[in-house]
Amino acid sequence: MAVDYEAHNEDRMRRARSWLARSQDNGVPDEDGFLFLWIAFNAAYGRSYIERGENFAEYRLYTAFMRRVIALDMANGIKNYLITEITDVQTLIKNKYIFEPFWQYMRGQRGRDDWEARLTRRNLRVLRKWGEGDAMEMLREILFRLYTLRNQLMHGGATYQTGQGRRQLRDGRKIMSHLVPLILQVMQADIDKDPHTRAWGEVAYLSVTEGATPANTPSR
Repeated sequence: MAVDYEAHNEDRMRRARSWLARSQDNGVPDEDGFLFLWIAFNAAYGRSYIERGENFAEYRLYTAFMRRVIALDMANGIKNYLITEITDVQTLIKNKYIFEPFWQYMRGQRGRDDWEARLTRRNLRVLRKWGEGDAMEMLREILFRLYTLRNQLMHGGATYQTGQGRRQLRDGRKIMSHLVPLILQVMQADIDKDPHTRAWGEVAYLSVTEGATPANTPSR
């Protein structure tokens, strides 16, 4: 059966925008706002499990997705945002509490010298690449760190609206609140050029009508 990529693209964008809009409601706490933004991001980059392969690591999926976005960002909106907010970005990547090897150290899986050296090396590499004009390396590192923050929240590793970690949560929400709209803008521009584009892949959960079968045309 031929894949209706226009339907997949419409579902993807509608869902991502709905979660982005929810994150922007007045009075939304940082925990909720960050998670709504991550869901919007996930709606944008997610692909069918069959298409991506069951063992396809999540970070590889969104890294490949962001490479595609950066390549299509003709206005350099994402790079320009990172330039404008580079101080906040540098603060974020220096934060050990969203660096996964630090938590491996806390669980007894690594030595102190090991995680500290890795953090220093990673940051030096990212900043060197940034100085060479490589926005993708910086963006990938931001998402690696924020994925750790996402895991802390989703797996019950944080106390709601109290406890430690408020700084990285506020910083993470702020950065995602700018990145997600820019990402969706790039995607929409590409879809507007070709509503049937296969660039963004198949969503895992396509909208269907009641009683629909795989041979039926999905509803939109």
